[in-house]
Amino acid sequence: MKITHMIYIGLYPTFLILANLFGGTFIDIGSLHFSWAVIIFAGAFLLTDITKQKTKAGLLPEGFTETMYKAGIVVLIAFCILFFSIGTGATAEAQTFIYSTVRIFIASILSLSVSQRIDLWVFDVIAKRTTHKTRWIQNNISTITSSFIDTILFYHLAFLGAFSYKILITSLLINQSMKIIIALCDTPIFLFLTRKKSA
Repeated sequence: MKITHMIYIGLYPTFLILANLFGGTFIDIGSLHFSWAVIIFAGAFLLTDITKQKTKAGLLPEGFTETMYKAGIVVLIAFCILFFSIGTGATAEAQTFIYSTVRIFIASILSLSVSQRIDLWVFDVIAKRTTHKTRWIQNNISTITSSFIDTILFYHLAFLGAFSYKILITSLLINQSMKIIIALCDTPIFLFLTRKKSA
């Protein structure tokens, strides 16, 4: 396996772990209140589209993105089990924090299992109808569509009951809006990393 392939496979779980660890940490920018995970997760979705585009161009082996995705899920499950085992011997106060973290990990695993598959499917469907020059279309549409599904599932699984439903929906919409903005802003990165290199 090439070094670049190993970097991709290593980066993806790293994005997922960091996003989950900071999933309950929020940023306030003016009247906006959103999770750090929004910014970190954007890296995972961007990486998925980059590897899919490189696979389409023959620069990565078939099924590479799926392998990377599975590696990320395995690592998330491992961390989930680790946190749960730590929580069994912790104080009641520590257990509250640890088990809420475990809930975030489980929510992430389930929502990601659905959204990333949708991301890959939408990307493939649109890629068949676009050229290399218009590859930004499949990047943005697949990311925005799948991230919206991911946000809906994740917020309900991770925070339902922890906040009022009004706060949950408001936070969900703000976070999804930020995901759309980030997806549009990282398009130049996608285009640069998937450009055709001259011989």
